Amino acid sequence: MSSNVIRRIMWSVSLVVAIGCIARGPETAAAVSGMVEETSTLSYAFNDSPEHTAIIKMLREIGEDQMLQTADSIGMSKGKDFANVIIKYSRQGEPTEVELYLFKENDAWVAYRELPTLKDHAAIFSTLARRYCLPQYKHLRSASLIDDTWQSKNTQKRIVNIVCSELINNQWQDHRLTFVFEYDGVKGWHITGQIDTKQPSPKSAQNKEASMSPPGPARPKVKTKVIWGNAKAAMDEVLQFTGTAVQLVYIRFGIAGMDFIQFHYRTENEDEGIKTVNWDKGKLSRPQASNLARPCPPIPLEEIDFNLVPEIFEEMSKKVVRGYNINVTLGRRFFSGCKEPVWQGIAQYANKSIIVSYSIDGKQTNIEENSY
Repeated sequence: MSSNVIRRIMWSVSLVVAIGCIARGPETAAAVSGMVEETSTLSYAFNDSPEHTAIIKMLREIGEDQMLQTADSIGMSKGKDFANVIIKYSRQGEPTEVELYLFKENDAWVAYRELPTLKDHAAIFSTLARRYCLPQYKHLRSASLIDDTWQSKNTQKRIVNIVCSELINNQWQDHRLTFVFEYDGVKGWHITGQIDTKQPSPKSAQNKEASMSPPGPARPKVKTKVIWGNAKAAMDEVLQFTGTAVQLVYIRFGIAGMDFIQFHYRTENEDEGIKTVNWDKGKLSRPQASNLARPCPPIPLEEIDFNLVPEIFEEMSKKVVRGYNINVTLGRRFFSGCKEPVWQGIAQYANKSIIVSYSIDGKQTNIEENSY
């Protein structure tokens, strides 16, 4: 067979294959494009945990590509079979955030874009109560169930006892409330009213407690505001505990009644991965695996001046009114390419936040205010 004939045959076969691809082109191209998109554009904020896997699956199903691609932080408050998730991301170049919900169903996590109010679950009642309490109390921090009244056998109406906790002057103040929840096939569970409950005045409650409690030994005074006043001393305790031959990956200092340090670090043995130690009011937890999704390279400790922490706290407290929750963090920002280490003062209250960024030497570089 001549070479020209062979070339014609090969060209014909190639043409048939090409026509077949064109005929199936849109589906094939979409499938390939989808595979590439799923593997190449997923934000580094996501990891391969069961919870994140459920969130990714749900967001892909509803076509939330922007959230998948631009998420820069994922905060999660998780219980045994429920998790509340806050994802911070960019939409049309503007920072924003969204609240998602996870429920464990048949031993697997399932994510929901909206609260599934048709479910008969404690988290449904507490989440709806939190939404109800949020506009009533300026410094609301949580809403929780007082007892098991939500578990009534009445499938259409329940009288549920709730406590909404408010942080005032670094002290927790509880507001005990009783809500009327009703159910229908469209709205699911929803609050239809509130029953007034008489709460004892602080003075009468103290007198009652004093009359019921026998006198006890005097308690030693507790050292407070260590982070605010001297973060370096607290960090010295942490480094004595972990050993000084470590490198910082990310650290968070908190106050507002919750005096703590969350220290994420690497040891000289990189096979051990990222570890974390919590310093909580002077008590240190044992080292454990860090929950950071995809951390940036570590920062040498010798570059860090922990005396900047109380200064940033002080500056942040002047920028906000009383009641804001203030944290100070240090790390490299993975969404900017893991470049320079950045200090950040973060003040949050209800649906507002102020984030002030500083260079490693404490010079302010940026300030942003967000409302959600």
